[in-house]
Amino acid sequence: MAPAIPLLLVDVLQARPTQVGILAAASNAASVVGFFLGGRVIDRSSGLSTLRRALMVSPLTPLLYALVPSAWAALAPAAADGFLIAVVELAWMTTAMELAPPHLVVHYAGAYTSLIGVRGILAPLLAGALLESLGPRPVLLLSALWMATAGATARLRLRP
Repeated sequence: MAPAIPLLLVDVLQARPTQVGILAAASNAASVVGFFLGGRVIDRSSGLSTLRRALMVSPLTPLLYALVPSAWAALAPAAADGFLIAVVELAWMTTAMELAPPHLVVHYAGAYTSLIGVRGILAPLLAGALLESLGPRPVLLLSALWMATAGATARLRLRP
């Protein structure tokens, strides 16, 4: 999803560099809030229940981006994206620690971090290839579908 957003903003919605910067700042500010509020929710429930809920809502972000009619209308999905990225990141790491046997917590955390790194390398390459053939809006819709599948899988398979 990440490579599609600047292309949508600049190529499709004709956003100015200042607008892109403001939207990025809003997303980053929402991430800070997401870490604090996500941490509070995790402390009151669990990483797993927070993760399941966040993954169920996360497809709304690329869906909202795909539907925005103007660059300024992307403020809501930008903030939602930043917030959810923080909550999911915190919830994934906490869930790995909650589910790991005590003597394997470091290994689970390492495996999680490694998988995130691999995803961080492969996902933009795949998105770039899809962007060339489909354009930003269809890639965002595919991203929403993929995220909805992940959320439904987490809901069905990850039991508290």
